[in-house]
Amino acid sequence: MELKTHDLATLPDLNEEIILNFLKARYTADIIYIHKLCTNLNREAPPHVYALADFAYECLKSNSYKSQCCVISGESGAGKTESTKHFINHLIYLCLGNTRLELQILQVNPLLEAFGNATTLMNDNSSRFGKYIELSFYNNKVVGAKISEYLLEKSRVVFQNKGEQNFHIFYYLLAGLESQCEKYALVDEDGHHLRFNYLNNFSYKSYKNLKQNLIEKYDQLINALNYIAFLETEQADLFAALIGILHVGNLEFESNDEGYATFINSKETNLSLMAISELLGINTSALIEALTASIPTAGGRDEFIRNHTLEAALDARDALAKHVYSRLFCWIVSKINKTLSYERSEKAGGISEIGILDIYGFEHFQKNGFEQLCINLANEQIQYFFNKHIFSLEKDEYLKEDISSIAITFNDNQPLLELFMGSSGILKKLDDLCKLPRATDLSLIENFNKEFSKNSYYIPSKRCDLNFTINHYAGKVTYTGENFLEKNRDSLPLRVSELLKNSSNDIISEIFSNGSSPKETIYTSYTVVSILMKKL
Repeated sequence: MELKTHDLATLPDLNEEIILNFLKARYTADIIYIHKLCTNLNREAPPHVYALADFAYECLKSNSYKSQCCVISGESGAGKTESTKHFINHLIYLCLGNTRLELQILQVNPLLEAFGNATTLMNDNSSRFGKYIELSFYNNKVVGAKISEYLLEKSRVVFQNKGEQNFHIFYYLLAGLESQCEKYALVDEDGHHLRFNYLNNFSYKSYKNLKQNLIEKYDQLINALNYIAFLETEQADLFAALIGILHVGNLEFESNDEGYATFINSKETNLSLMAISELLGINTSALIEALTASIPTAGGRDEFIRNHTLEAALDARDALAKHVYSRLFCWIVSKINKTLSYERSEKAGGISEIGILDIYGFEHFQKNGFEQLCINLANEQIQYFFNKHIFSLEKDEYLKEDISSIAITFNDNQPLLELFMGSSGILKKLDDLCKLPRATDLSLIENFNKEFSKNSYYIPSKRCDLNFTINHYAGKVTYTGENFLEKNRDSLPLRVSELLKNSSNDIISEIFSNGSSPKETIYTSYTVVSILMKKL
């Protein structure tokens, strides 16, 4: 068998055993890439996709500047983000690009990684969001870029599984802002490092060993922000908001004799409360009131106060942190796009694009929740595209040439997508139950079991619990329905939203003044799956 062949289709027989043995032999011989579909056999080495970048660029030039698209796929930790970086770097190289715009584009990755990546059990630099990057070309030169972001894992801001961490940016700031620790209230009155609940897996003991590396990452972040034209005042407001988020997590509550939430006054909580006032630019007395009680209005009736339970107060606190972070992330992407954009009117008719999709890899953990369901659904959509592009179109080509294609078989996952995204599918049921105030996670799963138990892709739990199993293209995954309704509602109390809208922090005020919800509702809410459906 000739190892140097780069086309698997030339093998004498295309069965699983022969393909695996061939790939193993090439791997042993240190021949780790196969294309046109670039198969990377070595996850330990930095993957490159220069051949595909060459191919996309040449197709763009030779096909009357027809736009191209590259989909970077693979399991979590397979090297998708590294491949994306190499792909973009090589495109810039092919353009012989050294203009400020092209150098700015190269600074986007370290910036987005700081805010969108985190350490997980599978990967020390795992992307916790998806992105689609469009590079715009005119006369074979890059003239602009645009980034679309998908599915930021905002729940990570307030909770991380054991052995995992929050987004990188928080640790960079702890190291980089240490000289300004009093300004950001990073130490207590005795000069000891303040412990943040939202960094519950973070050890200051291990921090000492990582400090120098974190400072270097902080310096790289500042360089990227400066290069992409973030003003010093914007950076100051941005960092203040981020440290403010950490202090929000240190607000603590307890139940009073009537079962309602009250704020715990202590040295630690009051230190964080004062820091929130400075960093987020909001009235903290009004904040505590907004977290512990809501004022629903209806039909012009007089307002009345509805006190929150301890659970509701903690949920409102965490919702504040998640919404501030996710809107900051969107603001950063918007700022990048403004810097890298171009005036279409100037070059109308001659613009073409090369798009690169880099999204979460398929995830299958010991415990899989709402986030994994959304991630894996996105991967199902990519798999559907792959099947259609590789198999369905190939079969059509065979038919055109009157060649028998009966041997080409594949598992079509369109029925699974219909299970999720159909008019009466899982996502529609989830959204419908989110509108019912008395719905629970258990009633949601019971509804799923009743509606979908006869579907071959849906397997109800035999234990009458919150679990259910989906038969994905990559294998069966069992999900827990715990907190599905809350995470999908993604609600922020209106009183909290109003406080943030009137913040003295210019960025906070800006991001909560744009597109705010009608005032007659208690919550500002856009369900996660409704947004996901549009983006898919």
